[in-house]
Amino acid sequence: MTMLNVPSIFGHKGMAITDLGVAYSFPHAFKEADENFKVIFGMEAYMVDDENPVVENPTEAKLENAEYVVFDIETTGFNPVSDKIIEIGAIKNEREKNVIGEFSHFCKSECHIPEKNNRTYNYYR
Repeated sequence: MTMLNVPSIFGHKGMAITDLGVAYSFPHAFKEADENFKVIFGMEAYMVDDENPVVENPTEAKLENAEYVVFDIETTGFNPVSDKIIEIGAIKNEREKNVIGEFSHFCKSECHIPEKNNRTYNYYR
């Protein structure tokens, strides 16, 4: 039995996988998925050196009252050697979910973007 069999047994047509700080399950799920079963990949990434302070001049401000930026990248796959970053995006939030700024940039990719990705993510722009 594989990780995708269990949701299928219960009649689900997809599942989300979230790894914490790693992406160990992604290649396995990617190989098992097909056009009839959708896998949504997510990861809680640790992007900073936790030995150094992340915030300088911290305050007691709560996130729901703060202004902050959320970053996202899109890649051509999961291989850090052969796949490339093709899009960088960010949104600037204020007071929880109030978006006050957006940024999106398609990067010049030196590799071929598969047709399936073009249709799914609309990279034709």
